[in-house]
Amino acid sequence: MKGRVVPYCLSVDLGTTVSAAAVFRDGHVEVCTLGVLAPTLPSVVFLRDDGGILVGEAAERRGLADPSRVAREFKRRLGDPTPLFLGGTPYGAETLTGELLRAIVQIVVEREGEQPALVVLTHPVGYGPYKLDMVRAAARQAGIGEDRLRLVSEPVAAAVSYSSRQRIDLGDTFAVYDFGGGTFDAAVVRRTEDGFDVLGLPEGLDRFGGIDIDATIMEFVDDHVGGALSAMNERSSAVMRDVSALRDECRNAKETLSFDTQATIRLPFAELPRSVDISRRDVARLIRPRIVETVEVLRRTVQSAGLQLDQISRILLVGGSSRIPLVAQLVQELTERPVFLDAHPKHAIATGAAIIGGQELTPNDDADKTIAHNDSTPPIEPATPAANVKRDSLPTKTRWFVGLAIVLGLALEFFSLVSFIVLSSEHDPNSWFWLAAAIIDPALTFLVVRRLIARRGAGQVATSDLASGPDRVPRA
Repeated sequence: MKGRVVPYCLSVDLGTTVSAAAVFRDGHVEVCTLGVLAPTLPSVVFLRDDGGILVGEAAERRGLADPSRVAREFKRRLGDPTPLFLGGTPYGAETLTGELLRAIVQIVVEREGEQPALVVLTHPVGYGPYKLDMVRAAARQAGIGEDRLRLVSEPVAAAVSYSSRQRIDLGDTFAVYDFGGGTFDAAVVRRTEDGFDVLGLPEGLDRFGGIDIDATIMEFVDDHVGGALSAMNERSSAVMRDVSALRDECRNAKETLSFDTQATIRLPFAELPRSVDISRRDVARLIRPRIVETVEVLRRTVQSAGLQLDQISRILLVGGSSRIPLVAQLVQELTERPVFLDAHPKHAIATGAAIIGGQELTPNDDADKTIAHNDSTPPIEPATPAANVKRDSLPTKTRWFVGLAIVLGLALEFFSLVSFIVLSSEHDPNSWFWLAAAIIDPALTFLVVRRLIARRGAGQVATSDLASGPDRVPRA
């Protein structure tokens, strides 16, 4: 009907370190841009002097100047009766979660121009009734009534997101390896006529995620400065500010090492060296035992469903920390199962939850409508027979830049060769310059193209890296 206002569903994946959201409207699902610098929003809350609340990037900036008023990683504390103190004021984790959720809903409402007809919140599959009640309490605080609230477990949302872009046959059983900022969760799901069922007893590690890897890198830095960080007075506001800045440096180094082999960590302390270098090999050595532990958790989860690993068709990697190259390598090596890494693992759960909610809003006569995704969630390519780890295609923008670099390189190569031939026939001494340019140009073009692909940020796994040995890990 012309002029008809189509209701939409909002899904929110409240993460330990970052939160993501997606909108389903009229058969299409789209990832929401929540932050200024990234589509995701940092799960950070700051209490101003006047009692006002800041969230996300603004909270992070203010928290650098006054760390005593900032709260991070409070998802881990959900259900804990012990409050967190911001500027001396006690807050429950569910209250901080409600403030974060309220801000996300407001951002989306301003963009969409109206309130969502349905809100889907995701949660770890291991949450029991008590923690689920805490999630509902956070939703009420954010102004979301029970009549338009749905709760969906993260593995089911990830499975739905994956199945919207990759065919999953009825009865197909696969594992979800959810490695996020604060926790690791493993689950086995099976495709049914009604959607997906979780099999067996999902298991996880409540205290192992991206922030724990950041802490491990900080310990690496501390060792390289002779334990000077451990000896500092952590109650000093100046030290707290510098430690917070160092934590960000360690996180940036971890993310850099997903596509590069070396990173530099700048130290904000005047009395210490200016920087410490860390390599991908260093991080792999430090975290390898814990990654092996996650695979053992995955193995137990599969066994709890009465299955063996060879009865699992594939393993789906989701969560931002799954982009760490060692993760895909070890999961594939230790399970010998095909591994799929989503191009945007931070958004997979939010998009899947949006599809689930959107299907509830879709009228029966539109039930066969194809669900379409925008370019921010590219499809997963079918794997070649020789590859056990599947790769997503390059984003369209990256392909354009790669193509442009190749065309310009060929044009420069042609011009250099023609100039060399013409000038050499005239015995011009400058002809040797163009010969050198013709020799160097292919190498420069190769390096530019390689750099563009390495920085694509699509979280892809390079099969050639997997085959090169335990110390070479796939790019993310």
